[in-house]
Amino acid sequence: MGLYDMMKKKWIDPQTGNMLLWKKIGAGLIAGGIGAAVSNPADVAMVCMQADGRLPAAQRRNYKSTLDAISQMTKNEGIGSLWRGSSLTVNQAMLVTASQFTKDLFQVSNDIEGRDHLLSCYLSHWKKSGNCSRISESIDDDKKRISELLKITDPFI
Repeated sequence: MGLYDMMKKKWIDPQTGNMLLWKKIGAGLIAGGIGAAVSNPADVAMVCMQADGRLPAAQRRNYKSTLDAISQMTKNEGIGSLWRGSSLTVNQAMLVTASQFTKDLFQVSNDIEGRDHLLSCYLSHWKKSGNCSRISESIDDDKKRISELLKITDPFI
């Protein structure tokens, strides 16, 4: 969607060409939350389609496509079912997107230290990836634990 980049361009200080750290974090939180909320219905449909194949034949819903799954879920369970379990997904996306600013911090510090720009760029992305993994790992664990607890009563959660 490019929301983060759009906000970054809009919130940048025109005189200095820089963006304050809190604005970068805010842009990441907003963009990540909106992106995850918008894409959650397709994610829920995918999970339901996968779970449908594990059910006994008499209980299967036999979804034909993602759109069919979304349509059936909306008709049978209500529109809210498309955002079932979305809170952890939205939180994770917000944190991961907000952590994208770390690439800029590492890039600037590496450039200041006089490193080769290509090496600096590589190291910045490597550090950013590590930060994103560390930030989202605990939420992934929580999502897994919650789904394992709830799938006993409802395979479509």
